[in-house]
Amino acid sequence: MDPFGIGAKTRSAQRLREILAVLASSGFGYMVARMRLSHQLPLLDRLSTTEPDLSEVDLPVRSREVLAQLGPTFIKFGQILSTRPDLVGSEFSEELSKLQDKVPPFPYEEVKGIIESDLGKPIPALFKSFDKKPFASASIGQVHRAVLKSGEEVVVKVRRPRIVEQVREDVQIMRFLASQLSAHSPESRSIHLPSIITEFERAINRELDYRREVRYAQQFAEFFKSDSAIHIPRVHAGLCSEQVLVMEYVHAPSLQDIFSARKTVRHLNKRLVARRLVDAYFRQVMVSGLFHADPHPSNILLLPKNRICFLDFGMVGRIEPALMTDLMHCFALIIRYDVDGLLRQFDYMNLLDENVDRRVLRYDVLDLMESYYGAELAELDIGALFSRLIELMRRHHLRVPREFVMLGRSMLIIEGDAVRLDPRFNVLAVLTPYAEQAVVRRTPKLKSVSALLGEYLIDFSRFAHDLPSDLRHLVHTLQSGRLKLEFEHKNLDVFTRDLERIGNKLSVALLAAALIMGSSMLAAAVGGGPAILGLPLSVVGFGLSALLFLWLTISIIRQ
Repeated sequence: MDPFGIGAKTRSAQRLREILAVLASSGFGYMVARMRLSHQLPLLDRLSTTEPDLSEVDLPVRSREVLAQLGPTFIKFGQILSTRPDLVGSEFSEELSKLQDKVPPFPYEEVKGIIESDLGKPIPALFKSFDKKPFASASIGQVHRAVLKSGEEVVVKVRRPRIVEQVREDVQIMRFLASQLSAHSPESRSIHLPSIITEFERAINRELDYRREVRYAQQFAEFFKSDSAIHIPRVHAGLCSEQVLVMEYVHAPSLQDIFSARKTVRHLNKRLVARRLVDAYFRQVMVSGLFHADPHPSNILLLPKNRICFLDFGMVGRIEPALMTDLMHCFALIIRYDVDGLLRQFDYMNLLDENVDRRVLRYDVLDLMESYYGAELAELDIGALFSRLIELMRRHHLRVPREFVMLGRSMLIIEGDAVRLDPRFNVLAVLTPYAEQAVVRRTPKLKSVSALLGEYLIDFSRFAHDLPSDLRHLVHTLQSGRLKLEFEHKNLDVFTRDLERIGNKLSVALLAAALIMGSSMLAAAVGGGPAILGLPLSVVGFGLSALLFLWLTISIIRQ
């Protein structure tokens, strides 16, 4: 069997068996059986493919443990899934966020080889000193401290060797497993696994190229250059490549250090820090459109004079002004208890699938609105509202934009950080002015209405001008009989393979039956019929038929 086109690449086939074995040993053998891949398991593991009682299984915890066991690519997959509660649900999202991105470091000799190969100079010519021991190691790369020739302290992030090939191989296997599960497990099709794998591949490929992180850090630095309260570490672009990133080292405790009481900050004004943090974040979203998508407390440092420093620009989101305005409109409709308006807004945003049960969706929207009806803006928990809205969309399989979910998760984290700093902090007091500005920017001014009407009239006149010729072309095509309809079948290949398999087994069964009948007739003859090497031909026939029946029985059991 060549399951995903790897042919002679035995390493990939071995990796597939390794993944399936981990699934089976962790209680997911029933999924291996659903994917029709039990034959890839060792004989003893095939006994563990019965479906468990899911009410007694903590699936989120077990899923996290399996992903951690499967290595860097799957750890990163789980971390990215944790940012998509619209796809996996809030329980899975919360549990997968606990995945630790810590793996053993790779040797200094490999670090040295990568840096010198990419930057074209030996390390002593690039750095005054370089710490051979990394102070952080993750699935994609590891970080070393160093000092430039100028005396500036920096951190040097180096991509893990062979990680690109490993990710490519694992993603190929994930695609194969997703296609198998979608083909043989109808209930999994609503999750759109192949699309999730495609999105994951796009996200991890972005993180694998450090040049992208350099560009994002430069964009954030440019955006905040006039704000003395916000600091973005300087990147040394001349010392950066696809595999190497050199950035200013910032000596400061993180928010996580403050929350866990590992470190203290003198003269810390928590209320001021909370306001600056939320204000900086909403400026990113509402003004720039480019926002830090992983504002975890460990990625935010506290500098003297209550200044804030953002770290790690590997995960960045971009939201268009139109989408932001649509989101603000959704919140306003929820507060106004306008059910029909919200459903129309979902339609306008192209979120509704043709299979959505609008009656059930309407009841769920009403249930959501009852919690917020008549509430003042100051009373709203914006993070909780965002979470409930995303959960509603997930439950009804609405087409939720990826940026929408990234923004919701980031808002939830930022709001949580601000409230932990100052329990009485009102996030919406900071958000409201930016939201109003966003709506005003998207509202056409009166003086431009005539210009807009002119554009619409031009578009309509073009449409009216082309319509007669388009209709003539359509009629001519119909009259000439050249109209072609193309049909695309989906998942019929699985049905065809099953029919072929059934036909093959039926042929073997008929052949075995014919051998038995022929052997019986020969056995009834005098002396048992002709002989081969001293054995009666009837005995040979019985033996062959027995072997065929044995193969057929084993094949049926394995299926």
